[in-house]
Amino acid sequence: MKTKTYKIYRGRLIQEPGGVLFIGDDSRKIFFEGVRVHVGKFFIPRETAFQISGHIFISRHWLKRGFSLETFAHEYGHYLQQRRLGFFPYLFRVAIPSVWSILRNPVAHVTKRYERHATLIGKRYAHLS
Repeated sequence: MKTKTYKIYRGRLIQEPGGVLFIGDDSRKIFFEGVRVHVGKFFIPRETAFQISGHIFISRHWLKRGFSLETFAHEYGHYLQQRRLGFFPYLFRVAIPSVWSILRNPVAHVTKRYERHATLIGKRYAHLS
C-alpha cells in the first residue's frame, strides 16, 4: 500500500495500515485506529468533511485552507458513534439528520446533539480536552 500524507493545519495525516497517524508540527503523535482518509474523491462542497463506515472524506479546498486536527477528531467521533450504534442506526440517527441539518441551517449545525457528541468523543480520543 502506498503511503499517503496530507498536510493539515499544524501537522499532517499519514494513512497507515489500520488507521491514520497524525504527526503535529510539535512532534505530537496520535493514531486514529480503523479509519481511512480520502481527499476530493467525490464531489464534496468547499469546507466539508464527512465520515461513513470508517472512511473520512475531506474536500480538497478545506484541506488546503485550514483543515485541523480538531476537525479530524470530530469526524473520528462520528466513526466512534457509528461503531457504537451500528451502521443503520447511525445512518438514521446521525448521518441523514446531519446532512439535512447542514443543508437546512449550516450555522446551527454544530449545535445539534449528535454533532456536539462527535466533537466531545473525538476530542477525548485525541486528548484535546
